[in-house]
Amino acid sequence: MRTWQDIFAEKIADAHLTEPWMLQEDDTLQVHVLEPGWKEFVQRCALGRFRCSQCLQEWSSAKVHILFHMCRFQGQGMVRMRAFRQACRRCPDPQLEEAEFNHETVERLLHNLVLKILQYFYHVSVQPSDLLEVVVDAPVAGPHNSDRCEGCQLGVCSKSRPAQAWDDRKPLMTRAHHTPKCQGRRSHATPTHHPLPSNCNFPWKCWCCIGITLLCVLAVLLFVLLYFTGK
Repeated sequence: MRTWQDIFAEKIADAHLTEPWMLQEDDTLQVHVLEPGWKEFVQRCALGRFRCSQCLQEWSSAKVHILFHMCRFQGQGMVRMRAFRQACRRCPDPQLEEAEFNHETVERLLHNLVLKILQYFYHVSVQPSDLLEVVVDAPVAGPHNSDRCEGCQLGVCSKSRPAQAWDDRKPLMTRAHHTPKCQGRRSHATPTHHPLPSNCNFPWKCWCCIGITLLCVLAVLLFVLLYFTGK
């Protein structure tokens, strides 16, 4: 069975690149955290399959995210890759499980990766339409569960909350070795109470002002009347 590295080497050769490029996994990669000279490519929404190491439940997800960091230096290139994990929604304290990808998905992922290498380091014009979709036709049940998705917790998912260290959150699962899961829990809208505008008591203020004005006028008239009658 061919490995990711084997298929990557074939894609590099198909692109007629004579410089050597290496691909290795690195589960310490962080989005937008790059060393000088490195470029980033995030492949979102790939189709992967998972199996829980505790209850042995299997599930598929069309929202597996893969992060690539790449660099070219002194005539050779290096790519570091991290596939974000998911956790079983049935287990109360699940582990993050690694994704498995079929051959077609791996081919498409690495095709897109090589296009990004050509764009970043060899000044080849690449259009968004040149990138292949990596979700092949397959039934995927259930919505996206960001609470059980490592990519969501780290801010990789496009609609997820801002990046946040996994260990800073209240733990829902223990760390394992490699990839994520995505099924959804709807957030319940919290009713908001908007304070009434401060000018809602405007009529009362008006009447108070009018009443005070009338009293002042009456007081003046009374003073004038008393003044002239006294004479």
